Amino acid sequence: MRHSFIIFLLSAHLAAAQSDGNSPQFWNDLGLSWQIADKWNQSNILSYNFLADQDFTWQEVTYWGNVEYSLNPIMEAMGGLYLASTNQGLDFRTNEVRPFLGLRIHSKLDRRISIANLTRVEWRFMYNKEDGWNPSYRLRNRTTLAIALNKPTLADAGMLSFFSYFEAFANSERVVERFFTQLKYKFGFAYRASGSWRFAIGPIFQQAENTLEVPTNLPTGIVTNVVLEFGAYYRIIK
Repeated sequence: MRHSFIIFLLSAHLAAAQSDGNSPQFWNDLGLSWQIADKWNQSNILSYNFLADQDFTWQEVTYWGNVEYSLNPIMEAMGGLYLASTNQGLDFRTNEVRPFLGLRIHSKLDRRISIANLTRVEWRFMYNKEDGWNPSYRLRNRTTLAIALNKPTLADAGMLSFFSYFEAFANSERVVERFFTQLKYKFGFAYRASGSWRFAIGPIFQQAENTLEVPTNLPTGIVTNVVLEFGAYYRIIK
């Protein structure tokens, strides 16, 4: 019954988005991480994302990788690289290289409830064949809440949790892309099948602007876009 209710909620949100004339996006993540040394962790996420649009399908493939260093039990510093190749519009493709630095502060994971805040500075280098490379930067801040539903802590195997986050972006300039994001928020559910495997699903609501000058089938003003994100993540345990 619980799982049926979750599926009903997700379907209702996607149906509402389609009735408003905004096709939903689907993000699919596959992650791999491990502890490379004492206090050092490395993570990788490969994603295939697309827009459910019969007239034109926006598509992108991304790679996100970072290295984290544990400063203390509740704080990590990180640095990494994001790569993307995106079919943005009609015969318009961009490639992006995005190094970033960040700091995460969080409560301990051996609790039922966790609150975390992640701040990142990103340097974006967007390339398209008409304009070449276009540099910019942005600051993004995300606050996340997670609650274990059926286990005493979020670290337990077999744990089902509810989570949500809110994220705001401060951009140095308008980047030419189909979904130029100002803010996003998400709620969803995660399941920790074991110490290694974790799965998560949930809708994201992002306020984004279409900044392309070439023809597209999206309005040029501010729109709220709905994304359904699914992720499967594996952690190598020594």
